[in-house]
Amino acid sequence: MTNYVLIVGTRDDESSTRAKSMKTRFGSCSSGGSCLGVYFTRSNDIPKAAPLRFWSYDFVWAFLMTQKEFNIDRLVELYRRIVLGGSVGGRYGCWHCTLVIRQAANYYREEYLYAEAIRLLYRAISNIGELFRVRKNQGYSRWGAINELGRAILFNAIPIAEELAGKRIFYGLDKATVKSHTLREIFYVMNVKDADKLIKTTDPTDRRVPLARLRDLTTHAHQLESAIRQLRHYLRSQNHKDQKAVDMVIEILSRITHGNLAL
Repeated sequence: MTNYVLIVGTRDDESSTRAKSMKTRFGSCSSGGSCLGVYFTRSNDIPKAAPLRFWSYDFVWAFLMTQKEFNIDRLVELYRRIVLGGSVGGRYGCWHCTLVIRQAANYYREEYLYAEAIRLLYRAISNIGELFRVRKNQGYSRWGAINELGRAILFNAIPIAEELAGKRIFYGLDKATVKSHTLREIFYVMNVKDADKLIKTTDPTDRRVPLARLRDLTTHAHQLESAIRQLRHYLRSQNHKDQKAVDMVIEILSRITHGNLAL
């Protein structure tokens, strides 16, 4: 029995595709019956709730504008400057969403373009399913989570991006903690055995990858050369309109290459 519920902010009103996927995952209201069940589902043994499922776009902004618990001025300004050039609107995906073509917020300041580079790398890894993702036997998609190789490449790419950016752009690594240790300490500094013990206290499932296999890319040497080559080819073939961000991804991949193999 689980003692947690994953809360998601997805809404039917986002798009026709989203409405269809929500119906598939959460079901639909039956006539004359209760609609309470359509806010809840279970995926891979993880219970999920979508309390905003039937909220309209206008209702989301009406709620944000009227609540008094926190100041949303910076959020409003962000949407005005970046998304619509003067009108509050649009929507962002999660920072790492592979379905968002251009994550506009990452272009606001130069150093955060390296965050966009990591997102593009994440998107490329997600899209090359046959190489970087676990195949599923059920569900609406045949591809599941990113596999060990894909995770290891991303794991090593993040500190390289921060080094090139000249600052810690992934500040969440310094904010989130487990038993007084930041995620940055656990992932990149701590002894791997001690780190794995800490990680296991928050994720006791079998989905975890031993930290040693994430830190040390030479453990994937038999696949790494081909993987890096395919990622470069994929990124260059997409004709991404923000070529500077793509060039940053290629630079990060080159650093990974030179640090691990003579490719």
